[in-house]
Amino acid sequence: MKEKKYRDREGKFLVEGLLLCEELVASATYRKLIESLVFSPTEASSERARKLIADWTARGLTVKEIDAVGLKRLSDTVTPQGLIAVVRKAAVDFGDLLAAAPYCLLILDGVTDPGNLGTILRTANWFGADAVLLSANSVEWTNPKVVRSSMGAVFHIPVVSGLPLAETLSELANRGYSLFAAEAGGDTPFMAATFGKKNALIFGGETSGISQEVSPFVTTKLRIPGQGKCDSLNVAVAAGIILSEVFRRKSTS
Repeated sequence: MKEKKYRDREGKFLVEGLLLCEELVASATYRKLIESLVFSPTEASSERARKLIADWTARGLTVKEIDAVGLKRLSDTVTPQGLIAVVRKAAVDFGDLLAAAPYCLLILDGVTDPGNLGTILRTANWFGADAVLLSANSVEWTNPKVVRSSMGAVFHIPVVSGLPLAETLSELANRGYSLFAAEAGGDTPFMAATFGKKNALIFGGETSGISQEVSPFVTTKLRIPGQGKCDSLNVAVAAGIILSEVFRRKSTS
């Protein structure tokens, strides 16, 4: 399951490290989807790690001890942390998600860098976004680097992947969503935007930005004013800045 084709085929992915395994248990959704845990006692030797292993064993989960060499073969990191869980993917129904009339959705259009996606997931969860929607050409959210860089946030926010963008944006527009796209040359400073009861924030890929199929649906193109010489911000940083403003408005309305 270190490769996408096997994760897709099995509907499962790997979660590595003590912190992320603890976040699994803290997630109301994912604690029910844990299948098994493998650990190396030489690496997973802390009191926290031993407690987690004991707790998972007591819950009736499959817990298997392996040596450091076996763990290294399974691990996606240079220095394995001693614990790797096998977890089933949560199924998120897009129709059910929209039926709840979420306040803020993030839509990622061609975001291909795993570190950026993980950071966006972490930031979206921090500010309280309702879900993250991924275009078919965005990086897969169960990619091990995404999971690690999200610091466990991926277990606490719904993620819908592989969406046809034009159809999705049309559906959101029909349901009364305001569609905002972040662009370096946007005509509206994000501080001056009018956010409503249903907001969708669209962020494009690191090099290409918003795709042509997205532009016709956009209500407002947002820019983040700056004083520097570079031509744009990192997409994860831009998402954090705009999300902060969206939820500041919500808290003061």
